[in-house]
This record gives sequence, C-alpha cells and structure tokens, in this order.
Amino acid sequence: PSHDSLSISAIPVQSGTYSCVMTVAGCVSDAGTTELVVTPLPTAPTLSSFPVNKLCSGDSLQLFASFTDLATYSWTGPAGFVSSLRNPTIKNTNQAYSGTYSVTITKGTCTSQPANITITVNPTPNTGNISGLANVFKLDTVSYSVSGLPGSSFDWNVTGANITLGAGSNKVQNIVTGK
Repeated sequence: PSHDSLSISAIPVQSGTYSCVMTVAGCVSDAGTTELVVTPLPTAPTLSSFPVNKLCSGDSLQLFASFTDLATYSWTGPAGFVSSLRNPTIKNTNQAYSGTYSVTITKGTCTSQPANITITVNPTPNTGNISGLANVFKLDTVSYSVSGLPGSSFDWNVTGANITLGAGSNKVQNIVTGK
C-alpha cells in the first residue's frame, strides 16, 4: 500500500497536546500526539534618551532600553546606525542623526515587536559677528546687534557698560560707563 503523508499548518495560540487520527475505509488509527509549547513573544522594551529627545549638533546621545533578562538587543536608526548594546551612545551627533530609532529584543528564537523613539538633533547656532561701534566715549549710548534665527534667545555679557534696552534679544542698547 501507498503511504501518503499530510501536512497541516496552524498558528498555535496556546501550549498543549496536539493529536491526530486517520480514517481509511472506515478503519481508524490510533492517535498520534505531540506536545507543543508556545513561547510568547518578548515584550518590546520601554525606551528613553539623554538628552531627552532633543539635542544640539556635537552633543552625545545615549539611548536606553529597559532590561529584559536573557535578551539580546538590536538597534537601528538614522545615518546607518546599528548597535547590539542595550544602552548605546552616539558621540558627536549632527542633524543626520535626527529621526526614529528602533530596537527589538530577542529571547531564544522569539523576537519582540519594535519599540521606537524619535530624536531631533538641532543645528548649533552660529552667533556671527557683532555689529556696532568699536570706539566710543564714556557715557555714549551705543547699539549692538547679531543676526539670529526665529525663536532664538540671546545672553549678552557687556563689560564697562550697562544694557538699557533689548536684554535677551539680538539687539541691545547700552550706556558706556567704563574707560
């Protein structure tokens, strides 16, 4: 007699005993059984970063994934970033490192769904040259300015004068009190 085999595909959702009987011409076989253990997927890790989600070009970025016992980590991200460390660091970042970073964890042969974190790397501002008079007399009122991007704040440090107008902006007016 011919012995044909039959395969079935199933998506098991729980562990247990799986059995099968075969019937041929009214005759029933003994049950064949197997024990199936379904291992749940590992839970995707919780992510954070330092600095928190935003940093400036040139800063280091540290990514953190929560700990899972006996797991391996697989990170991917912008600018070709890959790492197998749980908490990798990227030194000297630039805007190319802005975007979504993903990590999966693997325990045994099971891999989690990806966890994602979005990071923004801002360009380091360029203050440029200060415009204004270089030679002034005591008690002169003079103005100085720098170019700036919208949303910028400015911290002026003036020696030998008092800022009378514009502190915190890109243009200040002051009265010379020194030499």
